[in-house]
Amino acid sequence: MNCLTANSISTAGGNPIAMAAGNAALDFIESRDLQANAADVGHLLSTGLQELATRHTLIGDVRGAGLMLGVELVENGTKKTAVAATNTILTQCRERGLLIGKGGLSGNVLRVTPPMTVTIEEAKQALGILDDVLAYVASRAEPQPIH
Repeated sequence: MNCLTANSISTAGGNPIAMAAGNAALDFIESRDLQANAADVGHLLSTGLQELATRHTLIGDVRGAGLMLGVELVENGTKKTAVAATNTILTQCRERGLLIGKGGLSGNVLRVTPPMTVTIEEAKQALGILDDVLAYVASRAEPQPIH
């Protein structure tokens, strides 16, 4: 035990700068009631995405809680993953100013994870952009054969 020459016994102990940063972050969250904002905006986004799913067959599922939502994309109401469409949607959203991520085992899930500071107005704008992009991508899709 006496072979180490360092004079510390803890990696994370006694770091006042990190403590001050953590306290400032918690103060910011509390003073702006960002937990309630996350619940309110998250509900709006979840409801809005569910509504989009009723109009866009590319959406197979909407899941998540608060400001951590996933939109699974499938090919025209089937269960087949729509990876190519997902990539096109991400590109089109980015070109319109909406930054969302991609996830899922097959890479066909849109990750809708805005910051806690997102406003109702910004969420509505995001839903509008996604609605437009989904319509655009669906209009460019090749017709599927009828079985």
